Amino acid sequence: MLERTIPEAVSLLEELATTVVRVKVCEKTYAFSVVKAVNRELLGLKVAVP
Repeated sequence: MLERTIPEAVSLLEELATTVVRVKVCEKTYAFSVVKAVNRELLGLKVAVP
């Protein structure tokens, strides 16, 4: 939602944050994916929660 209203804020938050998690909602499932992380083990991690 923030991407649609203030797109430049998203890139600023991504630069400042140590961990960035992208959340997508598909019907009743939430899909979380780590797109930036100081801890390399977390980078690319994907989790779906019904």
